[in-house]
Amino acid sequence: MLDHAMPKVSTLDFSSDVSQMHQQCMHIKMPLGPNCETRNLVKPYPRNTIGAQWTNELNWMDENALGMSWEDDVWPQIEDQTNIAILSALPKCKELESGIFKNDERAAKRYNRFVFLSPDFGTDKSGKVFMEEMNTNGFMIGDTYDEFYREQESTISVLRMLGADGYPDKWKYDARVNGVVDAFCKQSREDCEVEFGRRDLRSLIDEELHSGKWDRIFPPKEGHLGVVEELESFWGKYSGMMYDGGDVDRTKPGKLDLLTWEFVFWRQEILAKVRKLREKREKGEEGGEGEGEEALKEENILWYNVSKTSKYLENDNEKDRLMRSETKKLRPWLFD
Repeated sequence: MLDHAMPKVSTLDFSSDVSQMHQQCMHIKMPLGPNCETRNLVKPYPRNTIGAQWTNELNWMDENALGMSWEDDVWPQIEDQTNIAILSALPKCKELESGIFKNDERAAKRYNRFVFLSPDFGTDKSGKVFMEEMNTNGFMIGDTYDEFYREQESTISVLRMLGADGYPDKWKYDARVNGVVDAFCKQSREDCEVEFGRRDLRSLIDEELHSGKWDRIFPPKEGHLGVVEELESFWGKYSGMMYDGGDVDRTKPGKLDLLTWEFVFWRQEILAKVRKLREKREKGEEGGEGEGEEALKEENILWYNVSKTSKYLENDNEKDRLMRSETKKLRPWLFD
């Protein structure tokens, strides 16, 4: 999912009065449209939802929402609702794809199919998020409306993630990838040989380290779904909604799903240990690269200092500086 949204701010103050229900410039034509007053535009117009220009100017108009954070309280709701919508449709998508490739897994992997989805969200004055629709013919707008949004970098970023230019940063970590996958598979409770499991884990590494402005939201990176069992609960709650029966129970994750989830959490656990050791060193509890850190690096053979890089980004530190808080709040309602 793109790590930011493109805000649509109307030229008219919102009103729930029934007499205003046909005011398209208030409800639909945003930020501009025919007969909408340019002079009423917010200035300067916020180009995206990261950074102070957007977050500092939000006024929730509800005393119960005082202190609410876009990054920690609102954006996680957007991620959750996106996950729910996609998981609800996933069984049908898998069923249709199996028909296209006639159960030829090699062909399915070779094509690397993808689709762009464009959800529209609204928030009320208390910060509660509502998904208005999910456009299935989504597209990347690039810089077409550059007076409002400049998103060509996001388009380039997603093409890199899909491997359009052959993963140009792969040389930085490729020598260690097999070691990473081997170290995981030695301790995995799942079968790494199932359904081209090792190849899929390598592909996951390639995509993530070339994802730039895009974030994986399922399984979440360091989010509120912290173990495989919680993911299975989340999956089971929503994935069967649109499935009308058949030989395969689509309400249960497949073997490849479980393998991928375990790999994600294994990596997060190791990186948490590395982070903890770094913090100790910064506090002076260890000098230089302590023995514990060296042992951890040797034992797990992780891509230790490799992070997302992009020759297209003007500032390689921009994403790290603006990214959301690593720890999100647990939303218990997901499991009600």
